[in-house]
Amino acid sequence: MDLLFSQFLTLPDTNVTLTIEDQVQMDELRQAPGFERQCPSLLGYTRSRIVKEGQWKHSIGILGARLAAALKGVCAHEYAHAWLKENLAPDRVIDRDTIEGFCELLAYKLCESLNLTRELQSIRRNGYSRGQIDLFIEAEQSYGLPTIVEWMKHGVDERLNRDDLDRIRRTQEKEARPARPTVLEIPPAPAPTPVPEILTLVGISGTRSNRLALINDRAFAEMETGRVRVGGSNVAIQCLQIRAGSALIQVVGSDLPQELRLKVPPADGTPSRSPAGSPSQEQEPNGEHSPIRD
Repeated sequence: MDLLFSQFLTLPDTNVTLTIEDQVQMDELRQAPGFERQCPSLLGYTRSRIVKEGQWKHSIGILGARLAAALKGVCAHEYAHAWLKENLAPDRVIDRDTIEGFCELLAYKLCESLNLTRELQSIRRNGYSRGQIDLFIEAEQSYGLPTIVEWMKHGVDERLNRDDLDRIRRTQEKEARPARPTVLEIPPAPAPTPVPEILTLVGISGTRSNRLALINDRAFAEMETGRVRVGGSNVAIQCLQIRAGSALIQVVGSDLPQELRLKVPPADGTPSRSPAGSPSQEQEPNGEHSPIRD
């Protein structure tokens, strides 16, 4: 992203903490004060605050268990929110839909540079910015991204006008000064969601031919290997197969596969039954557990 946007703006870097959240954490966050305006399917969030000596600190969380292409777009969107916090003067008033439209524009430009056609279509269809993303794309094609960045910082209007898009060139010069925090208090971050004490299949997402299994706190594709948190430790596992209502996994270092089953039947109504003698959903992990390492 830095390489793509460096000629026009400088995104926050060392003052950002990025975390991958699960659906439970996102659902809790959506119900917290200050997040009522978020869309029903919350994919990411940004919290910004002033720390010592007027410096900004940003906490960005994005929903995991999704394809890498989708995560990239959400990440660009949330970094755009952090940039706005650092660069907009306190008296620059911008409509909420317009703010979201600008953030979607940066996500759109990133996906465009990576030729992520499906994500480009998704951004234009989602309706999150109530049409402002379409105006931003049109404005970028007509006037360029530098004009848009200048308008976001010093424009005279609160939102883009479909009937007079040329007003994006109308700005008023401002003295450069650091942005100050708003009077709205940022809601406290919810406590980290505890992970199961045993290997547990939390959910299954994706299509029949491209499923993802959320095991404890991590999403796996078929034949993917990685570490998951188990209680206060972690364990390396490989996801061998993802079925309609279960996932076949194997702890690294063990010769015995385990079948983890959902506690409820999948949405398509497929029965969730195990053949006689098959392992239950929740199994004690085999092998050696290593302490969690950053």
